[in-house]
Amino acid sequence: RALDVGPETFRLVKGDRAAKKSASREIQCIKTFHRMESSGFYTLATVLIDYLGSRYICQSILPGILQGERSHTILLGSVDVEILMKCDEDFQELLKEKIGEPLNLLSRPVYTNPLSDNRREECRRMKKASLVVEAVEETKEKEVESEETMYTCCPLETKGIQGSDQRRYLLDFGRMTPRDANWVPQAQGGTGKWEATESVNRIPKSLFDEEWTMNVLRPELVNQWIRSEMSKFIEQKRKEYAEASAIDGNDADNEKPDVSAEGKTEKTKEDEKFTITEEEQRSVTDNLKLNVNVFLPDVRVVNREEMKLDEEKARAAASFLWDDVLPRITRAVRERGLSQAPVDGKGLTEFLHRSGVNCRYLGRLASLAREEELRDEKVKDDLKHGRLAVTPRRTMPQSWLDLLECEMVARAAKHVLDSYLVEGSLVGAARPLQITASFLSALVSEREETAAQTENRLEKRGLSIPDDDDLLGLVPFDLGTGDALPLPARSRTEIWQDIETEIGRRFRYNLVLFNKSNKSGRTIYTPLLRRFCQRTGIRLAAKDYNIGGACYTQGNSAAGRMFASYPISPVDIVDIVPLMKHSAAYYEGFSPCGLYPTLVTPPLQISLYDAKIALERAHLQMNGRGLSRALELTQEAATLYQRVTESGAHPGVVECVELMANIFHEANDPVLATANGAKALGLAVQSGGFDGPGVFHGHILMFQMLFAAREFDLCVKHLKAAMYILEISGGPRHVEHYDALHKLGAVYSHEEYKGKYCEEAARIFRELESLDPNDRLLEGFTLRALAKNLALCGDYRAAVESEKKANKSLSRFVSKDHAAMRESDADLKKYTQFAVKQGARSVVQKNIKEQEEMANAMAADLMAEEEQKKQDAKKK
Repeated sequence: RALDVGPETFRLVKGDRAAKKSASREIQCIKTFHRMESSGFYTLATVLIDYLGSRYICQSILPGILQGERSHTILLGSVDVEILMKCDEDFQELLKEKIGEPLNLLSRPVYTNPLSDNRREECRRMKKASLVVEAVEETKEKEVESEETMYTCCPLETKGIQGSDQRRYLLDFGRMTPRDANWVPQAQGGTGKWEATESVNRIPKSLFDEEWTMNVLRPELVNQWIRSEMSKFIEQKRKEYAEASAIDGNDADNEKPDVSAEGKTEKTKEDEKFTITEEEQRSVTDNLKLNVNVFLPDVRVVNREEMKLDEEKARAAASFLWDDVLPRITRAVRERGLSQAPVDGKGLTEFLHRSGVNCRYLGRLASLAREEELRDEKVKDDLKHGRLAVTPRRTMPQSWLDLLECEMVARAAKHVLDSYLVEGSLVGAARPLQITASFLSALVSEREETAAQTENRLEKRGLSIPDDDDLLGLVPFDLGTGDALPLPARSRTEIWQDIETEIGRRFRYNLVLFNKSNKSGRTIYTPLLRRFCQRTGIRLAAKDYNIGGACYTQGNSAAGRMFASYPISPVDIVDIVPLMKHSAAYYEGFSPCGLYPTLVTPPLQISLYDAKIALERAHLQMNGRGLSRALELTQEAATLYQRVTESGAHPGVVECVELMANIFHEANDPVLATANGAKALGLAVQSGGFDGPGVFHGHILMFQMLFAAREFDLCVKHLKAAMYILEISGGPRHVEHYDALHKLGAVYSHEEYKGKYCEEAARIFRELESLDPNDRLLEGFTLRALAKNLALCGDYRAAVESEKKANKSLSRFVSKDHAAMRESDADLKKYTQFAVKQGARSVVQKNIKEQEEMANAMAADLMAEEEQKKQDAKKK
């Protein structure tokens, strides 16, 4: 298990939480080494398994490690705090060349016994108290002075071992970048960014936490920072060159130019091209190398001046993340600058990682999003009261904050549930279904049921409620029916308090949408339930759960008997599958696993570097309109994947087939394009389920191709399927929902249908009128489309009102001479004329109708009189 092993081995992290995060960091480093095929080092096959709150580390055996000390040789590091670190010079040089240079790691001197005296004494006390750790035998090697140093570019915990197969193995390589200075207390050298923000409610005032010692910067962020610093350097050199050229130019004006025999003027410094030498580039990149051993607790420092410089560079990179990257992401979301907005929490995580942002910054991004929403509310109020001269075009999508909070709640809830399952020496894991069902019921509800509400619900449901036999059949063995082994039973209030506390600690954020009695109407429970089940391996039965209402968790009790929680009971949980993360995975996070692949647990999705490179080259060829070469490279990548993977249901194969569909689409071959698009969609469903982000994009791709092929009936089906997936994944206010709904209205109002579905199109555009498009200019075009369909339906008066609104909305952003304004004016005039004619015609028809009604009434009266006369005559 991934636990704090204390003095059993040489490690710097303390605490079980830090140990779990350290295992995850190490597997990411192993994945990087796999991509560096010629590194000269080897790693162990490593797999992490998360199951019922515990994390297990599974590794292959290092050759010779179990055959005695003479079968393997330690070349770097130490396996015990009482043994001095070793450093083989050849091994260290190879490490610097193959690992340090490509990963931009800085070599610095460290002590061979780097731990502080207090930490070493603490480890000695722990060893004496431990029943497992044996005392380390006195070494017979030559004594080494305690102040001896060695140079290294890797983490202090790294161990280099030469196995019995004579291969060099790297173990415990847990960091490729320095610790994140934003999560280091300012008193210990941190940036102080978090301390400058207000700490209220459940946000801790201090950043001191043993888990945060493993908070490191992402390699993508470091690369961005290096490029930014290089750009600044080049700009500064260009500025200095321009100033020097200007001074030389002024001096040259006072002298006659030198003319050669051919009569040509010789080059001056102004004509020379600005260049930077390789030595200058090398000097800058060397100065930007980072030390991965900064801000470490309980570690002695050899050269404090060098350490201060290294810490300053680490602070600069962390400040770049806080001051530049996070605001840039917020602006991109607001200005719709993203090529594809994240559909769900998984897509959000991948997007942030590509941008170099760790998920612990979800709280900061949510705070920035909340500030933008408050600014939009002020602008809206100023527009309403006429206090704003210039109208901003863009607004902040509300779905961005919804998605951020949903992901934070799902992540924090996973940690809280894990703590429930492992507490009391794993007592909770004895009956995981009961704890999990009660937790899920509290997670997707707004309040706890009263006793009267529970009684009424039980009476209405009757026999549909699970009985004791159903519940007892879910446990592998009988734990008794009394209170001898009480299960932790918590109320909804206690569960949400723990979740909000974890969010405050982990993300330094206070919720504004969730657990607020849904006052904002923006609580997305279905995406939350889906995302939480993804992160915990829970598989629920497909049924209509009454989420967002009251729940029953039997809180504040400690009964040992199982009970039917509401709205999710233990019998609704089909399975809890383990989650796996391995060093050769296609995706970075955990994936469900099982004994054999099924639709619920797909096969291992291996990442193949050669195939990925071929696919990237195919994308470049396609962007350059080299369609033939792009198709060859795509087929080559697909062939490489299919040779290794167990089935075609692999994300890499799906990407290849999708790219082939796009290539055929660009080549104006709709038949092959739609065929490959349908194949990619089917493989995406097999690979990640019917509701995955890849399936959503597959439906959108099929819609575009079928629309281009004028297969409107089929393209509508795919668009509706994409909208359904979007709603359960990202909520009904997702930024892509407006676009998809607008496309659906455009299809129904297409001229091909000749007004057949104008009423349905008008209904869709009326629905769009009540939604926020995050683009005030788009509101005008939506209103114009609504007016057009209302006119097709014959409702010219409503068309005039809609066109007036559109005209007013467009006038805020375009001039009167713009084509859109001219068309709007012409349509408004046309609709007005038709409305007047329709009104006059309706008046005439109304008069005619009234005259007909009067004539019919008079005729009825006459007929009644005649009938009465006939009856009177018969009586006589």
